Amino acid sequence: MRVLFIPLSVPTHYFHQVQTAWAFRAAGHEVRVAGEAPVLDAVARSGMIAVPAGGGFDSVAANARGVRLGTLPAAEAARRNEARLDEFARAAGALAADLVAFAEAWRPDLVVADPLASMAPVVAGRLDVPLLRHLFGPDLTRHLGYPGSGAPVDGDPRAGWPPRLLDIYDRYGVEPRADFALRHLDPCPESVQVPGMPNRLPLRYVPYNGPGVAPDWLRTSADRPRVCVTWGTTTTTLHGEDGFLVPSVLRALASLDVEVVAALSAADRRLLRDVPDGVRVVEQVPLHLFLGTCDAIVHQGGAGAMLTAAALGVPQAIAPQHPDQVLNADSLAATGAGTLLPAADLTAGPAAVENVRAAVAALLSGEAARTAAAGLRAEIHAQPTPAAAVRSIEELIRPETARTPAPA
Repeated sequence: MRVLFIPLSVPTHYFHQVQTAWAFRAAGHEVRVAGEAPVLDAVARSGMIAVPAGGGFDSVAANARGVRLGTLPAAEAARRNEARLDEFARAAGALAADLVAFAEAWRPDLVVADPLASMAPVVAGRLDVPLLRHLFGPDLTRHLGYPGSGAPVDGDPRAGWPPRLLDIYDRYGVEPRADFALRHLDPCPESVQVPGMPNRLPLRYVPYNGPGVAPDWLRTSADRPRVCVTWGTTTTTLHGEDGFLVPSVLRALASLDVEVVAALSAADRRLLRDVPDGVRVVEQVPLHLFLGTCDAIVHQGGAGAMLTAAALGVPQAIAPQHPDQVLNADSLAATGAGTLLPAADLTAGPAAVENVRAAVAALLSGEAARTAAAGLRAEIHAQPTPAAAVRSIEELIRPETARTPAPA
């Protein structure tokens, strides 16, 4: 069988697909990953074959707003959300010609795509092959009612679609509908997922945050509680330097008797001008290499950090700024495995920063969050492995339309 993966043009989104792609390869199937320039290096570094497509569109840069949407009035937030949909429609237009041309030449039997990869249904529909939506956390697209996400639709299914996207679908003869997916492949534990997910195929989240080399300091056990602080790879781009709240977090932790590991991107490391005593700064080190040695994590609410911590049973304090981060933080906090830190608390002076210190201290000293985090870890580990999920997918695909596995 030939399987075409289509990630969003953001490496961290692709990271959620890596284990599934390798499970297909290990089962003997052919795999290609088609994407725009920003994701191609991450694909190659994961050991997969990358296929360039599109005009180099950068969805993170295109969606940079420099403002926290959660702080806006409802009408303005809705307007900006519509603008977001329009930006992704532009991305679909940039991808259309290359992606469809490659798919028609290579003839995949199955398309596996990021829920924000809006060209994926066009490829699957054009070739009349099944589509799997590969989720990466709580499904923001369904939560916000994005077209084609499986969210319930009243009336005309075309009504909520951006005109640019409708034009592309019409051009390739694919009729928009509420849900294109044969299944929603879901690495997010059900207790954290948006409720009512249709055709959900559960998948164990196996952490992958990029390749790396295990640092020497991991060989020595910490003599104090270890707290990880990380801010992802896109938050600062989306919200500007004002959205980089790590210095405030480090100030909040300074009075605790803890070892702090600040895991930063190269760009964020340049913004951290003063490093307090007791803070180890690591740059471009994948979280899954060391997060299991930590007693708590403070982060911005990205799905990769949230699910990696959840899979390792680490209590979390989350200070979200972007809509998907807010959904992640709210969903995680509802399980008891962590706490929500309003981003304003990190910018509102000493008293507010003290609230952050107290919240992290409570995670370290209390039993409730540790117990809930252990329960969430057990829930994740009870889900089917990527290998088992691939076997289920093989049974779903009509054998008369699927190619035989590639020779060893």
